[in-house]
Amino acid sequence: MTIVDLRLEPDWVPRRLVSGTFRWPVSTQTLQLDEIGTRIQPRLFVEQGSQVIVPEGIDRVHGGIRRRTTKYQGAGHLVGGEIGNLQPGDVLIPARADLPALMLHADLAGSTVSGGFSAFRFTTQADAYWVWAVFSSVAGRDFRRAFLSDSSWAKRPRVGDAALPWPDEATRARMLSSVSAIESQCRGHEESAVATWWNTTDLRRTEWRIALATPEPERLFDGVPLADLAIEIRPGRAFNSGETLTAATDGALPVVTGATLAGRPITRWLVETSASVVAEAGDLLVAVVGKRANARIVEQRSILDSGVYRVRLAEARLSTAVAAFFNGQTGYGLRSTLLFGTTIPRVSVNDLRRMRIPESVLRGEAPDRPTEPLAERLERLLWSK
Repeated sequence: MTIVDLRLEPDWVPRRLVSGTFRWPVSTQTLQLDEIGTRIQPRLFVEQGSQVIVPEGIDRVHGGIRRRTTKYQGAGHLVGGEIGNLQPGDVLIPARADLPALMLHADLAGSTVSGGFSAFRFTTQADAYWVWAVFSSVAGRDFRRAFLSDSSWAKRPRVGDAALPWPDEATRARMLSSVSAIESQCRGHEESAVATWWNTTDLRRTEWRIALATPEPERLFDGVPLADLAIEIRPGRAFNSGETLTAATDGALPVVTGATLAGRPITRWLVETSASVVAEAGDLLVAVVGKRANARIVEQRSILDSGVYRVRLAEARLSTAVAAFFNGQTGYGLRSTLLFGTTIPRVSVNDLRRMRIPESVLRGEAPDRPTEPLAERLERLLWSK
């Protein structure tokens, strides 16, 4: 926590005050984005009905394109073709701090991109991947949250003015293969754009929430109930915030919350007691609140708060496949049928136990997509000594 004496400040503009307290995890020179790359301006007007890549369609946890939309209308870009268009290797930066940057690749040629991104082009591949990684890391998201936090649109700084850590050319070149390998794992998980569908259902035999979730509700009943696969399914436990520590300490365990599952860094630690709900490495964690399960595998012993379910499977080898199912489109649709609460949608522990995992998921090999959030993987790669 940083304390700022407002008596010494010329104004109380939040963005200026917060950005002044931000520090990158490494001590190196910084360069403004405009000094590193060239901003690409939108060149076309997109009519509604086209398949468009928009910031809201980026996968917030794992990166890459999750879904395009046909509802966008406004300024946009075309990928490929004339040099003034976007090209593979360009980097798209969303204004929202909780979204990672997007690297364009050859498979996206012919795609349409909304003007809601700030698009930049760089002289070398190593430079492009470094900028993509920095903006998509935990520190990069915190930086954007600080730098772009002004509530007044007229006072918001330009993305091009953002000062990024800029190590020497040899370091950026050395990091290229590792960063590009991580970026490549963000691809190939795109869902179909939202479309209208019609279906006739006998509501005397099917619940409304199930009938409205998918055009094929019968698929939601295929598979094995999660309870049959698990040794135990247990919610975490609420704790007194006054008992938590704000830094890692010997003898204290990290506290995993729903926000942690959504990609936010761990900010609290607790000393384990007999009342603590502890997750061991290999356990599967699922969010209690929200439309997305944000399922992930525990990597280190942790204490769970009440916003997290711990699922301990009888066969640990299935954890990765089940996590991938929960985070995918079918799992999303299944979860949506079980949500209750209009203000804060959540899934009960009994409904979670009843969720069915398709046999195809249980038979399949572990997916090649990591379950750890993209931001945390990049944070460890970029800033570790």
